[in-house]
Amino acid sequence: MTSKKLAALFAPAAIVVAIDQYTKWLVRTTPELHRLDIIDGWLQFYYTQNSGMAMGIDLLSTPVISTISIVATIGILAYLLFTLKKANSGYLIFMGLVLGGAIGNIIDRLIMGYIEGYGGLLDGHVVDFIHFNLVLWDKPVFPYIFNVADIAITVSIVSLILFSKKLIPHDDHTDSESREKMILSRSHGDEIDTPSKEDLTAAVNDIADENGSFIILGTDYAYMQVAGNDPASLTLEYREEGTQYQCSPVTADQAKSALLQYLNGDESYKTKLNWSEVTL
Repeated sequence: MTSKKLAALFAPAAIVVAIDQYTKWLVRTTPELHRLDIIDGWLQFYYTQNSGMAMGIDLLSTPVISTISIVATIGILAYLLFTLKKANSGYLIFMGLVLGGAIGNIIDRLIMGYIEGYGGLLDGHVVDFIHFNLVLWDKPVFPYIFNVADIAITVSIVSLILFSKKLIPHDDHTDSESREKMILSRSHGDEIDTPSKEDLTAAVNDIADENGSFIILGTDYAYMQVAGNDPASLTLEYREEGTQYQCSPVTADQAKSALLQYLNGDESYKTKLNWSEVTL
């Protein structure tokens, strides 16, 4: 499981770095691409090098900006590895794109000074070449020039903001205090605070009464769910530390046992059933 999560993080990062560095090299070494209209009046290649921060902001010296970028990227990577267990695949993929974009621009800051002959380590300028040159009312709509790394970072951050509730890991409340606040919800709308064993048993016994019925036991971020309409072939799922697991088919008795164990904080259901990770 850990290897899959590491792959979800580092594979997108590696792809972004490869594409970013190749496109920068191609544009930088091909004079015909230094000024090239891709979509006339909308999009063009406009080769330049940025010694400052994003969008041409130039408040600090290039070595200081380079150092800050490296330290920040190391911090992001350390945080991702520290919280890897809680993270889901979608979150890791987007953060991998952010990581790849950051590394792509850091590579420029480390080597471009040597390649172009104007400085040493940390003196490099970031290669930019993508330019939306649309002009409305004599003003450029987006005057900044960027690169593939910038696109990866921007798209990922926007996606994480838009889908934060689903993608960003939350603390799962699995301690004894939170378990006392567990709610049993049923597909027809009934809810029971702090359900008893009898409540769980009755809910599973009644699951065949409705077509496509389900019951959920848990909190907003941690829960166990039983779904189906055949007591002999149900689907059991649980969410833990940002990852969802599924076991199917299970019998009604297996579902009752797992729900009761989950309610009581007994994690033996994890080893008694054959779970598979659900990709969200």
